[in-house]
Amino acid sequence: MNICVWTDADLDGACSNLLLKWLFKGAKVTTKVITAKRFADEFPAWYDLHKSNFDKIFICDLDVGSSIEYVDKKGIVIIDHHESHLMVKYKYANAKILVCDMPSTAMIIYNEWREELKLTKEQQLLVRLVDDYDSYTLQYGEITLSLNRLFWQWNGDRCAKFAEEFGEGFSGFTALQQNSINLYNKRLKDTLSKMDVAKGDVQLGNRTQTIVAGVCDFGINDIATTLIKDHDADIAIVVNPKSGTVSFRRAKDCRTPLHKLAATLAGGGGHEASAGGKITDTFLEF
Repeated sequence: MNICVWTDADLDGACSNLLLKWLFKGAKVTTKVITAKRFADEFPAWYDLHKSNFDKIFICDLDVGSSIEYVDKKGIVIIDHHESHLMVKYKYANAKILVCDMPSTAMIIYNEWREELKLTKEQQLLVRLVDDYDSYTLQYGEITLSLNRLFWQWNGDRCAKFAEEFGEGFSGFTALQQNSINLYNKRLKDTLSKMDVAKGDVQLGNRTQTIVAGVCDFGINDIATTLIKDHDADIAIVVNPKSGTVSFRRAKDCRTPLHKLAATLAGGGGHEASAGGKITDTFLEF
């Protein structure tokens, strides 16, 4: 059996890919790691050339709601949890759709195929840690944060590295992994100490929100979370000139829908509490 998995380039995408490898033991699994922004440019041509080579094609943790004409095909399974994708899932007619209001795509896969997967305690813990990070509940605290930091400390194909390092699940960090985490933490501290930070109150709808912002190309989520905490802000914006992107994060008690803010200012989207887009003229004016 030949399976192809198109998945997001983050921790949830990597865990979703690993879950499908566990599910289809013995199958040949080809993984294509991509971002939602690049998906529409690459998938249609690939599908025309390679669709006959695969029994199933999975699209995981990617809001492909704007590409329904390309992905609504028999033999394609779409698994996602982005709010913006939920709003258009009724438009699908042919693909199998698992677009649910869940904290992570990994947890959707686990719940859907729990009986078939028969995961060990270590494998279940890995899924819970990834779900904990993607929801940013942080029930497991520093362990959850360290898992994501380790992921982004790796170079090259992080999705393949994740499967290699955690193929048996999570039973603690090795000495080598902890060293990588320590290096990340040092870089994070150094980056924050040198960052120029802007702060101001902005009227968003009927709310006045305190927004803090900085420029950085590393550790976006950790940077944003720290900026919110250190500056008692409602929303953090991190601008990445290297990639031409802008990221939005909010405090736990903030209710501003960031996916809508990102769409308005940066032509982007995402989740209510975590979103992103491009550095547009509208954003620069803002």
